[in-house]
Amino acid sequence: EHGLGGLARSFIQADRRYPLGYHHILENDLALRDFLDRLCLKDKVRWNNQKMVFHLDGEAYDLSSLSGFLGFPIGLRSKLQIVRVAAEAMFRATGEDLSQVDARSWLRTRVGTEAAEEFFERLSLIRFGQPTEQLSAAYLRSRLAAKEAVAHFGYIPGLDWTHELVRALGDRLQEQGVEVLKSASASAINVQGDRVVDVRLIDGRALAAHAVVNTVPPEQFLQLMAGYPCPLVGGIEYSSLFSMV
Repeated sequence: EHGLGGLARSFIQADRRYPLGYHHILENDLALRDFLDRLCLKDKVRWNNQKMVFHLDGEAYDLSSLSGFLGFPIGLRSKLQIVRVAAEAMFRATGEDLSQVDARSWLRTRVGTEAAEEFFERLSLIRFGQPTEQLSAAYLRSRLAAKEAVAHFGYIPGLDWTHELVRALGDRLQEQGVEVLKSASASAINVQGDRVVDVRLIDGRALAAHAVVNTVPPEQFLQLMAGYPCPLVGGIEYSSLFSMV
């Protein structure tokens, strides 16, 4: 990368700044709000009710309103199942291990075929660009628990908040004397026992650290960790990126 941010970066087109991905500040995302506060950005955030409108067969359904949800063209039983599963995710913890379950299979058992196919499948294609069978059930449940459909959304008026966050973080790192390497490609992650000892760059340099954080596709991670047994990583099927410390 030639700049900081990764998928949180943005670009300028016709004098306007656009984010690379769909990012938002949720009212109940306490970790992000704390991070914005530490970077002196929290006071700039404003909150707004944001509608989630679903256009289907020439009709618009505001899924953030009760009337819009009730008018959505699926059966009442399916709607009640959706409400039940969303309420369980928001208000009741579960000991169920969903990490190896795809969202489609989980939805069909929890809300029925109609709600899974006519409601969640369409939303998944719009929101993620992929079918629910490519999503983890654990991830989908976490999004329901976050109450995204009815939560207040934060924004910074007149600014792209992800750009401001990346810029402020870069300034803070520079103030702390941290050297940031841009356009530096890793060739290997070297491990002794169960600890990473250094990261090798393609120019031959070795970066030693007491902790390494990476966010890459699982197959690339396994290539960097050649020879190191990672059965859990090799079994990940539902994420294009994953993070590890």
